[in-house]
Amino acid sequence: HWIAMPIPLRFHVAFVKNIAYYASSHGVDQERLCRLAGIPAQLLSDPDAIIDAALMERVWRVAVEETGDASFGLHLGEGTQPADIGIVGLAMMSCDTLHAALRKLIRYWELMSNATRIELTATGGVATVELQVVEAPRNFIRDNRHPVESSFSACLSLLH
Repeated sequence: HWIAMPIPLRFHVAFVKNIAYYASSHGVDQERLCRLAGIPAQLLSDPDAIIDAALMERVWRVAVEETGDASFGLHLGEGTQPADIGIVGLAMMSCDTLHAALRKLIRYWELMSNATRIELTATGGVATVELQVVEAPRNFIRDNRHPVESSFSACLSLLH
């Protein structure tokens, strides 16, 4: 008999960089943020680094605490640029239509994280983008509004 093992949740370092840079632009010392969150010094300089859910959760928690911004996720997402999500954002920029850009985002989202999924449905003239939080042990996104708010405000920023 095979026993299904949960897949470890992972996040691309681009998320950590965006959080750290945004927090530092709002008065938080980036070195302090990294130290409090337990981020190894070399992590921010590795463009291909992947981190686990426990570290990602600490980064969010420390950033919110250190900035004192109760709407940190929403504000972080507002300023998101395509390059902030690396190759996925650059692939989106190469698209001729909004629909094609969203399809690219969905197609390559797994490179950014496996903790959420994005779905696009289009009926008539209405398109719906849905962020689905993956049911997995220790998926902190279910209980933390900041990553979700950041995702939606970033989506709006990237697509306008």
